[in-house]
Amino acid sequence: MELITQAGGPTPEAGWLALVVKKNGKAPVNFSPASQKNGANGAKKAAHPTAIRIDLDELLIGATATSLRIESGDTIYIPEAAHFFIYGEVERPGRYRLKRGMTAIQAVSNAGGYTAYAARKRLQVFRYHVHNEDCGGDLCLWGFAKHVTKEPPKEYRLHLHDRLQPADVLVVPAHFGL
Repeated sequence: MELITQAGGPTPEAGWLALVVKKNGKAPVNFSPASQKNGANGAKKAAHPTAIRIDLDELLIGATATSLRIESGDTIYIPEAAHFFIYGEVERPGRYRLKRGMTAIQAVSNAGGYTAYAARKRLQVFRYHVHNEDCGGDLCLWGFAKHVTKEPPKEYRLHLHDRLQPADVLVVPAHFGL
């Protein structure tokens, strides 16, 4: 926290994830922030052994107590915030910043609301990656890094209070009535 503050703090474009990349390539054995997930046997899971993921929101409000020691040559990286896309029958379709915990109805509101032709109960989302505990959930790197995937997105029906995930493409179709 001290080093982030000395650097001027996170920019307005910063996401909710901070990465600490250790120079020696190994996470400390005794490091155990609340944001790191435990495996079934209690062992720490790490998607990448040289990068430690930290929930920046929790760190900034003091909810995460960490014993991580930064050493010479280590790097603290705070990626740009994740985004989502919204198309179809909304006033301002396009790319928007994804706020943590954002729901479909909040995304529609950010895009200026529905048009008169919107089928409000038939929202669809095209998702390239489903976040779960195995990838780190909210601290998954997928939506923050610039990924190229050969996999086509999966299509899901979405309800108004379902949460969006990084890189989601939300589609509000037109209704068929006159």
